[in-house]
Amino acid sequence: MKKIILCGSLAYDNIIVSNDTFIEQYEKYNSLNMSLSTGSVRVEYGGCAGNIAYGLNQLGIKSKIISSLGKKDSKNYLKHLKSNNIKTNDIRIFKGFSAQAHILNDKENNQITSFYLGSLSNRLNDVTFSKNNIVMISPDNIENMKFYANYCIKNNIEFIFDPGQVISMFNKKDLKLFISKSKILIINQHEFNFLASKFNEKKLFNLTKKIIITKDSSGSELYINGEMKHYEKANTVIKKEIIDPTGCGDAYRAGVLYSLIIDDIKKGMKIGSNLASENIKSHGTQNYKIKG
Repeated sequence: MKKIILCGSLAYDNIIVSNDTFIEQYEKYNSLNMSLSTGSVRVEYGGCAGNIAYGLNQLGIKSKIISSLGKKDSKNYLKHLKSNNIKTNDIRIFKGFSAQAHILNDKENNQITSFYLGSLSNRLNDVTFSKNNIVMISPDNIENMKFYANYCIKNNIEFIFDPGQVISMFNKKDLKLFISKSKILIINQHEFNFLASKFNEKKLFNLTKKIIITKDSSGSELYINGEMKHYEKANTVIKKEIIDPTGCGDAYRAGVLYSLIIDDIKKGMKIGSNLASENIKSHGTQNYKIKG
């Protein structure tokens, strides 16, 4: 069985929940300078690699995390991962602080996020993968992401490209190469629109072998060689059950990665949707549990 390698971020999520809505406050002040009242502030374990590893672990799949933490605050995160039977052997520790995400949610579950790289600013250009690996390349230090992708391409290793929130930091040449060589491109609707503005839709679909576009509560779509082959409806979550939308995309990606183990991408999309619906009903990104 192929082993899943998760290249991406580990971070502490500082989640702030506002009692207001961004739109109401913007209309009130007619400016991006606004004052929001907050109902709660929490610090949770997060980062794309950590969130996906947690989701895979819920499915009984072990993975390897390639990432870094800061020496000043790594202890609690490492302890958390170990308590969930997630291996930490390949996590590097650098001086200073770990990455920090500051996530502001309004009462309609819209989000504004700022991100401090911290230890993720360090280069990890001495890692190696094998042909028995499936490599997930998710948001990180962009130079690390480019190194992982180029290494996989050079050595004919399967990888999934998930540029996420750093998509605009890649130049067009690199995007074209990484998209065309990836086993699957995973993006949300906003990121799809960005890429379509770079390549136009037809050229973008021609570049991809498989592309999954996530659309929040509208579900997700799978395109193979430019043709939509499957639509996965999002799980219905009663509004009163929604607690925190942070990390739902990463939970979904764990299901997609699981699909590569069972060789059934449609089932993986369904499982990903199920994981996301459980994630949204709990605080943070690594606290939900699934039965069975």
